[in-house]
Amino acid sequence: MLPALRVHELVLYADVDILFLSDVRASMFYGRSSQPPSYFTLGADVDGLSVGRSWSHPTGNAGVMLMNMTGLRQTHAAFLRFMLSPDKLYAGLHFGRFGPVDQGAYNAFYTGKFEVRSWPRWNWKPYWGVPGSRVKLDVFRSDATDDGGNANISVIHFLGPKPHEYERYLAYCSVPGNRGRCAPRVFSGPNLFLLQRCHALRQDCYGYIQLWRQWLNKSHGSA
Repeated sequence: MLPALRVHELVLYADVDILFLSDVRASMFYGRSSQPPSYFTLGADVDGLSVGRSWSHPTGNAGVMLMNMTGLRQTHAAFLRFMLSPDKLYAGLHFGRFGPVDQGAYNAFYTGKFEVRSWPRWNWKPYWGVPGSRVKLDVFRSDATDDGGNANISVIHFLGPKPHEYERYLAYCSVPGNRGRCAPRVFSGPNLFLLQRCHALRQDCYGYIQLWRQWLNKSHGSA
C-alpha cells in the first residue's frame, strides 16, 4: 500500500510490537555505502549470525524497514503480480524458504537487491542481550557489531514472545519449586526457546521488558 501513496521518498515502517527508545535517523540504515537503499533495508531476523553465513542472501526481518518509495513505486505493479499470482495464492502466500505473507514476499521478490543488517540497533531483539557484552549463548552473540558499532539501541522489537509472555515466564520461573526447569509443559511452542534464552541472560534481557512496563504504566497514567 505504501508505494501507492504520495509520501516522503524515504519512509520508516515499523510493526506494532516495538518500543522506540530514541530517535531513528535514516543514516542508521545506510551501512558502509553511506547511501539510501534502492528499495529497502532490513535487519536480521531471530539470529543476527545468519547474515554472515554461506547462503547467497539471508532472509531479513520486515518488522522494521527503511523504504525507498521511488524504487518501490517503480516495481510495485510487478511485485503485486508476483505476490498474488495463482501459485502463491494456492500456497497460502507462503514463499518457501523466505517464509509467509509480507516478509516472505519482500524477501523473495527483491532477493539480492537489498541489504540485511546484522545486529541492527534499530531492530534489536530482547534475547540478543546488551550490545558489546561478552555474553555468548549459542547463536545469540550480543558482542557482535553492526553498522558503525553504535551501542545505542533505538528500537526494541518484541519479535516472537511479547512482553507479557516474558513477564509470565519470569514469574513462573521465580517460584522456588519451578527453578531449573521453567515448565516446558506450561510454556510450549516456537517461543519457548527464546523465552529460555532471555531467562539465561537475566537482566540483560529482562531490562528491556522493564522498559516496556515503565512505558506502559506511564502511558496509562497520563491517559
